[in-house]
Amino acid sequence: MVATTLLDWQAKLRTGEITASGLLETALDRLMHLEPRLNAITQIDRDFARSAAQAADERIHGGDRAQPKDLRFRGAISHPTTPP
Repeated sequence: MVATTLLDWQAKLRTGEITASGLLETALDRLMHLEPRLNAITQIDRDFARSAAQAADERIHGGDRAQPKDLRFRGAISHPTTPP
């Protein structure tokens, strides 16, 4: 899954080339690969993120246009600067 910007991913979501769920899994895999070196994440709520991605997929499949918010899984990842 190669895309260089959020707009690229948004376009791919709109055309059905990718799904929000697939994008999330790719991002989680990449994060798990990089996290040992970054040491920046304190918690990942995979269930919350997957639920948000599934909801985005359902909205998009139902005819709604993919929005930038569909690429954010707010609350799924905590790091030291995230307020409690």
